Amino acid sequence: MFQIALVDLRPDSPTFGVKNTMYAGVLRPWQVLIPPGVGHGYKVIGESAGMLVYVTDHFYNPKDEGRIAWNHPDIAYDWELQHK
Repeated sequence: MFQIALVDLRPDSPTFGVKNTMYAGVLRPWQVLIPPGVGHGYKVIGESAGMLVYVTDHFYNPKDEGRIAWNHPDIAYDWELQHK
């Protein structure tokens, strides 16, 4: 089971700054489409190993990569509180 965290980082979006949490895994084998500009991360919360597959619409380019720390204060996502 995965806990998936999403936050809209697109300044021109009407949902800018909004956070969302999804749970996916064996009981919820979801495919999640994450648009450009939406920050995302995940945490395995099940008792067994998880498999996550990223599929992109173009070849990987390190210049496109952006990293945000899991505990970045401007996002303030509480990984424990959201764990249900």
